[in-house]
Amino acid sequence: MAEKIKKAVTVAGYIGAFIAVITGVVQIYDRFVAKPDIEIFNKNINLTYDNSDSGLIGFLARNDGKTVFIDNYIDTSMAIEEHQIIEERCALDIDAVINKQILGTPIHLPVYDNIENFICAGQYLVLNLGEDTTYQYSAGGTGIVMIKFKGFFEVSLTYHSGPSIYYHLKEVTVPFEVRNKLSAK
Repeated sequence: MAEKIKKAVTVAGYIGAFIAVITGVVQIYDRFVAKPDIEIFNKNINLTYDNSDSGLIGFLARNDGKTVFIDNYIDTSMAIEEHQIIEERCALDIDAVINKQILGTPIHLPVYDNIENFICAGQYLVLNLGEDTTYQYSAGGTGIVMIKFKGFFEVSLTYHSGPSIYYHLKEVTVPFEVRNKLSAK
């Protein structure tokens, strides 16, 4: 009887060791090899220039209900006449953008083929930021006004009259491994 108990304990030990090895391999894979299912956007978000070619609208639309990582700049530059036209037509308060006074407020995302026919309507961005989002102002003497913008966000879309679409970015917390892997890129 003692011999059977000894064999059972030995088999249980081997099974436990096997499970521990498999668990360790999975953790190593998750930490160092697996890519998180989080899409990254690293082109500028233009508030005073056309977003048609940036891919921003498509990125936000396909990630509705998902978590994304954004590492770019919010561009509110006033370097050329086109920037000034958009700022005027959309009543964009650049000082409010710089000072984070736009949080929770719809901000127009310019999309147009021709600035002469541009109407400020249709696509809006709504930011709900927390403490972990990078939001740092920088400027140049030539009318360049940029906000370094970096963080993890849940994307949601709401539809309004006009018709218009609001793209909401709400800061979310992600696991340390995911934050560490994507923030380092």
